[in-house]
Amino acid sequence: QDYTNLRTYETMLAQLNTNRDQSQLLMLLGQALYVSLLLAAMMIYFAFYVPAIFDNFRALTFIFSLVTLFFLVGVGLNYFEAQGVYIAPMMIVTILVMVFFDGRTALLVSSVLALICAGVTAFALEFLFLQFCAATATVFSLGELSRRAQLLRASAVIALAYLAAYVSLDLLMNGSVEGLTWRMTVFLLVNAALTSMAYILMFAAERLFGFISVVTLVELADINNPLLLRLSNECPGTFQHSIA
Repeated sequence: QDYTNLRTYETMLAQLNTNRDQSQLLMLLGQALYVSLLLAAMMIYFAFYVPAIFDNFRALTFIFSLVTLFFLVGVGLNYFEAQGVYIAPMMIVTILVMVFFDGRTALLVSSVLALICAGVTAFALEFLFLQFCAATATVFSLGELSRRAQLLRASAVIALAYLAAYVSLDLLMNGSVEGLTWRMTVFLLVNAALTSMAYILMFAAERLFGFISVVTLVELADINNPLLLRLSNECPGTFQHSIA
């Protein structure tokens, strides 16, 4: 039986080698169609449910730039390190889209990104399940981002969501926890820790695309700002109107 299986495998490899050029062309075409359909579905969602994004070129550019950037980060990490795509902090995309738009849009964009990145992973179902659980936990934990401490809390919740999803998948597929590896656990924890970089990218997005986040509004209303302190001393009435 083993000999027959190996001979069949050898025959299949020979057929693949014969049509290698044609297969590569068809694979590239399939990949292009796959990504195009996902992006088209996202655009249809924007057109029907979030016209404020669909009609805003800057918003569309921001979202497509995020998806492209983190896809390249995931592919790059996967190239240099086996299963490196699991280190890529995809939840930064969820956080940024949620901060500037809303939670439903954030879930959609993160799902599209996960589906695109799943093509470079060895276990697509595992990757998609982990990303979906983490994205849901991100939206649940943040609510409305107004303080930096919330990002640290979100990173902790994301780490717990990743680990819970990882353990549940191993129990589902193997019926035990023997398949759990320290390597994958470390990858997921590093991923969650890198999510805190969203605070830096948030300010970069504000400068590049002209968005305003709740965090910025809270900082502008800080009465310890030197200009507001001077205003409160010299023009208290105007100061109260400014705060309002």
